[in-house]
Amino acid sequence: MMDPILYATDYSLNSSVGLRYACMLCEHMETPLTITHIFPGGTVTENKEGTPEKEASVFEEHRKSLVNFFKLIINESVALEKGPFVIKIEPEKHPSVLKGILKKAGHTRSGIIIVGTRGKNSLKNFFMGNVTQNLF
Repeated sequence: MMDPILYATDYSLNSSVGLRYACMLCEHMETPLTITHIFPGGTVTENKEGTPEKEASVFEEHRKSLVNFFKLIINESVALEKGPFVIKIEPEKHPSVLKGILKKAGHTRSGIIIVGTRGKNSLKNFFMGNVTQNLF
């Protein structure tokens, strides 16, 4: 079995192509896939109004969004977290998308990181978005 795969999404159309590719690769390589979305924020202690219960609720909202995105793009009948290959849904809270992806990759021991691109500013960004460029 190969190292796990990490797929990070921003829910964009370009990102959906990456999700299809990640699932195909995961199945072909018979390796686990973690699907994540990095959302902004510090810790509960940094936010005087935040509570652990509220933070758990925010994580659950992001998890539901990831599940819905997966079902919309792939297929409602594909089983998550069971079946011939394991697909985990794990949102990550981090103030930096780039550092959040790298943190999640380290935590999941991923050998491959797949992200979509959606650059808007230049020809270079046409092929690679800012986060993707920085991952290299």
